[in-house]
Amino acid sequence: MGRRRTGWPGGREALDNMDPDVRAKILDRPRARELERFERPDPTLAELRARYGRDVSDEHLILRAIVGDDAVEAIAGAPRPVPLLWTSSLRTSALRLEQPVAHGITPLLR
Repeated sequence: MGRRRTGWPGGREALDNMDPDVRAKILDRPRARELERFERPDPTLAELRARYGRDVSDEHLILRAIVGDDAVEAIAGAPRPVPLLWTSSLRTSALRLEQPVAHGITPLLR
């Protein structure tokens, strides 16, 4: 809420049209002062390509530019193994599935 009220990204007009008492209460907070000093990075496409590489897809480039490297790395980390419950009924079903294929191929191999 603080970001929108301080005009980031709404622009200075968000502050100008606000009730003065409300604006003063909001802008008196430490976080509001911190956000007022913040300058939003606005890299060019060439700068992003230089940072992430020319062979990176547009989608990956946009994702990294918006959410940041840490978030992308967390999402793209090594896949976690999914435990498979291999019960006897699953094993039996798998064998049944394999049998018709094996019977169909065996005559061709002779």
